[in-house]
Formats: sequence, structure tokens, C-alpha cells
Amino acid sequence: KNTTTTQNKILENIKNSKAEKNIKTAREKEDLLPASSKVIDDRLSSSTKSTKTDWGTVADKYDKYLNSESNYHNEIIFPNIKRLLGDINGKNILDIACGQGIMCEKLKSENKNAKISGFDMGDDLVKIAKQNTEKNKSHIKFFLANAENFYEEVKKQDSEIFNTLPENKIDTALCVLALQNIENVKKVLENIKL
Repeated sequence: KNTTTTQNKILENIKNSKAEKNIKTAREKEDLLPASSKVIDDRLSSSTKSTKTDWGTVADKYDKYLNSESNYHNEIIFPNIKRLLGDINGKNILDIACGQGIMCEKLKSENKNAKISGFDMGDDLVKIAKQNTEKNKSHIKFFLANAENFYEEVKKQDSEIFNTLPENKIDTALCVLALQNIENVKKVLENIKL
């Protein structure tokens, strides 16, 4: 409750400052990733929870950037994810807030027997992820889902997905550069069956 009160105070301060105008101006200039500004805009403009993010025209640019050879994901994040996960062949991997699926694709390319699934609430990003897995023939399942309710939302899209896992179990879950955008992290972590 204290966290919620603090968040509400911060949001109220932002709402009463120039920050709201700056966020909208930055989005128009595409200086900020729209996922972050969309979540902030949603919280500022209403009390209802956002169930998706709007990446719009930036989704394709983001995908091109992540698929370039020299970027932060390729040079820093992926090598460390690989090191932390170890051997994942034959394991069931879930990428929470997978974006356009770059980590799933990279992991699958080096671990052909891993069963990898990812979900995100950015429909533009999930569409790109599905296009990429089809193009790469990587057989990764991607879903449009909110992290806090992903089991229910994924089951609506593919009722067999969790039934195919041994004891409905995920061996490893990862969430790269997204926890800060999830409102109820505790609920997300409680939903993961490891």
C-alpha cells in the first residue's frame, strides 16, 4: 500500500508539472520509446490499467536496431544472459516482456532443442516477433499478454501451450530490461511455475 501511495504521489506531481507536456513532446519527436511514455500517459490520463503498449512506427526501427551487429543487446546483454542461463537445450524457457523476440531468437539459434515462448503487451512488437520466427523457422511461440495475467491471456490464445510442458512447468524465465515497466512484479513472479 505504501508503494502504491508513493507511486500515486509521484504521478500526481508529474501530472501537475511540465513533465506530462515534455513526455508528449518527446513522443512526437520519437525521442522516447513509446512503451514507457504510453504507460506514463495511461497512468496520467486515467485510473484504469493499461493492457497493452503502443510502439507504432518505432517498432520496426527498434527491430532493425536490435538486429544490427553492434548494439547493447548483442555486446552486453546477450552474452551475460547466455552465461547466466547455462545449457538450456531441452528446457522450457519463458521470456517475459519479450518485445520483438530478439532474446528468444538468439537463444533458440544456439539451443535448437530448447522450447522457447515469449510474451509482451506491445502488439506491434509481438507481430514482429511472430514474423521473425516464421522467417527464421525457429518455432518460437509468441503471445500478446500482460505480464500480470499472462497465464490466463496465453491460455486464451493457445490452450495447449502449458499442457505440453512437463507438470506445466517452466524451467527458466527471463525478463530483460522490463521489470521497471511492470506495475505488480510480485504477482508476475508468483504466477511463474518454476
